Amino acid sequence: MRRALLCLSVLVLLAAPRAVRAGIGTTWAFNGGSAASYGGPWTDLGYTFPFHSLPSLDLKLKEMDLQFHVLEFIGGIANDTILLGANAHFQGLWRPAPGGFGGVLEPGVSLDIVADTDFDPFHLGLMGLARLGIEAEKTYGCGVYVVPALGVGLISEDFELLVGGSLQFSAWLP
Repeated sequence: MRRALLCLSVLVLLAAPRAVRAGIGTTWAFNGGSAASYGGPWTDLGYTFPFHSLPSLDLKLKEMDLQFHVLEFIGGIANDTILLGANAHFQGLWRPAPGGFGGVLEPGVSLDIVADTDFDPFHLGLMGLARLGIEAEKTYGCGVYVVPALGVGLISEDFELLVGGSLQFSAWLP
């Protein structure tokens, strides 16, 4: 089963750029981009989603950027854990800055699933994102962003508030 999932992951990685005809790149979240949940009256630190500690596979489409956390998925398979994660950032504000740079503010969404292979326990996180940063899209294909996040999580069988964020560095081929 693990070999089949690993082979499927590799095939998706190889086929995705050709099928979508988009820019491809990677994003590294420096603090792990994890989200902490707060249980009960939102005061006790609860579960922490162990996501985004490895670079993501990014597809840059015309109206949005998609980030897939493929390396976490592959690493989870080796540990009998399902780690599925994806982010979407939508085209928002872009303002020119000197030197070929531009400032961006992009709303987004993140969906993360953490579970054992038998789906017990099962954790689901859905978060809104606000990516704010500077990028050199037209000259270099790179950017630096601050990405605060707020959302809800289904932690085992309880809904909880999720709070998180990260500092991200992104590079891509135009």
